[in-house]
Amino acid sequence: MPLSSFAIGISMETITNIEQLATPLPVPRSPFSPYGAYTTMANGLKRGRGFPALSWIFSLLTPAQRTQLRVFCPGSSATVYIRTPINDGDTYAYFQAVMHWPEKEVRDPTRVHHRLEMEFSFTRLILEPDPVEE
Repeated sequence: MPLSSFAIGISMETITNIEQLATPLPVPRSPFSPYGAYTTMANGLKRGRGFPALSWIFSLLTPAQRTQLRVFCPGSSATVYIRTPINDGDTYAYFQAVMHWPEKEVRDPTRVHHRLEMEFSFTRLILEPDPVEE
């Protein structure tokens, strides 16, 4: 089975496929927005503003997988480098981004220490060149 193209690192040199980390992560859902905010103007048209933003949503994370993500975001937020899908079909891109740790964590009552629906938001996405194409 081929690996996904999701990757994360604290630098472009250390970016690693999430399924090949010391503690592998499951493939998340990843809604992408080309703008950080939208404004509806007086004429009814919508204007996008700011940097792109996205989320990685994991349906279920084990305690070890949660700890693996803490390597990249030890506080409430941190600058990271990611490879993630964008809205152009199956296109993936590299970004420098600010990763935000979820403010609330929901535990799975059947597996006390597992987390349900953990959503990590990434803001201030700055497009990075593809290291393979350089």
